[in-house]
Amino acid sequence: MAGGYILSRKVFEPGGYGKFLKHPVGTGPFQFVDYQPQNKLVLKAHEHYFRGAPCLKGVSVYFMPDSAQREAKYRSNCLDVIYGTGAPGWLERMEKLPKTRVDVFGPGFTGMFHFNPSIKPLNDLRVRKAMMHAMDRQAFLHASSGRLVSLVLAPISADFLSGGLTNEKVEALNLAPAYDLGRAKELLARAGYESGFDLDLVVSEKRLYRKTFEVLKEQLARINVRLKLTRVSHSLYHEKIRENLNPIVLYFTFRPNADNYLRGFFHSDSIVKTGKTPHTNFSHYSGMDSLLDDAKSDIDPRRQVLLWEQAQIKLLSQALVFPLFNIRQCTVRRDYVNYGHVLHSSLSDYPQFNETICLIHHGGVIP
Repeated sequence: MAGGYILSRKVFEPGGYGKFLKHPVGTGPFQFVDYQPQNKLVLKAHEHYFRGAPCLKGVSVYFMPDSAQREAKYRSNCLDVIYGTGAPGWLERMEKLPKTRVDVFGPGFTGMFHFNPSIKPLNDLRVRKAMMHAMDRQAFLHASSGRLVSLVLAPISADFLSGGLTNEKVEALNLAPAYDLGRAKELLARAGYESGFDLDLVVSEKRLYRKTFEVLKEQLARINVRLKLTRVSHSLYHEKIRENLNPIVLYFTFRPNADNYLRGFFHSDSIVKTGKTPHTNFSHYSGMDSLLDDAKSDIDPRRQVLLWEQAQIKLLSQALVFPLFNIRQCTVRRDYVNYGHVLHSSLSDYPQFNETICLIHHGGVIP
């Protein structure tokens, strides 16, 4: 997933990684000018770009995690394009602004909770199932714009990748826990937690993460599972979850294929901290290694798909993940901004400012 980025050897080798970070050189349509940590990145046009000189003379990227700040800067004409937010009603509000366009594009990301059985009491299957029976999927969907989210019941969405499970198949296999508070309380009591228990969770400052955890806290409180949420920066959140500190991890991602997706999240090699190559296996699952290894070496695509489906069925049966929804990306732009290409989500996670993007005023292109 992280491969394929081409670096300049003659630039990289003399100064090493540290120097390269301060002045990177790649193969894109824009050249590095300046980087101010937590503030902005300044780029200029690479006039000798192999697909032709960019239409723009340069691009400045400002780092603003707070959506209210981004919106304020946009309204004051300081920015041409901003990342949107999935807060209900926000897209509709922005569409009413003059000379403004809202772009919603996908496929986007799949979000789900990963339950960590290495932290008690989540080591008990009954506890994990109880918590899932207390989680109303519609409440999570309603926390974001209906134009962006859609229900997903499997770790890999069949809408995104070959090898994903459809919602219909998950329901037919009875692998989607129904919202049932009575059943949830019964399972907790059988596990010895009739009075519930407390959990401390680190939560990202980003709206989607923060709001989803807040919905989770509200729902689990109904069965006396009491969550204490500590908000941190998004980068620190990713650091902490890789230190195996969160009993429940929320993660949104898109991976290029089913093998990369399942191997990164659910192969024993990828278990955080202790795996052979620690990555994003927050659920510490090792029960489908052989299925994933067989699928990777199989040359028949049909058998590969069947193996990936079987792997997800095993995972769901152990109540180690709770898929939430697919969410598409959205951006807001001035009507004079023309990307010059159709927007699609990519692994680069932005609307692809390439050599075709241009600004059009009064019918003419300006740099």
